[in-house]
Amino acid sequence: MNDKKKPSPLQDVDVQHLYDLLNQNSDWVWEVDAQGRYTWASDVVTSLLGYPPSEVIGKTPFDFMTPRRWPNALDALLWRSCKRKGLFRSGES
Repeated sequence: MNDKKKPSPLQDVDVQHLYDLLNQNSDWVWEVDAQGRYTWASDVVTSLLGYPPSEVIGKTPFDFMTPRRWPNALDALLWRSCKRKGLFRSGES
């Protein structure tokens, strides 16, 4: 039996290639922490919001909208959260 570990598929992936895919497409890809702060943002954010990723990291979506828009954003987040938890049945809105 061979003692060498079989490499996992992820070890074979070219990390730079993945970053290139994330940064050179039409969609903004991001990651947030438990508090909703951006921890990573693809380069596409610059064309959408006008800020480079380095200026987005550590901020929340609310930092990029006027306080007048916060209630609509909170409503949308609450709706998604409740729907995901099954608090609404099909047909209810």
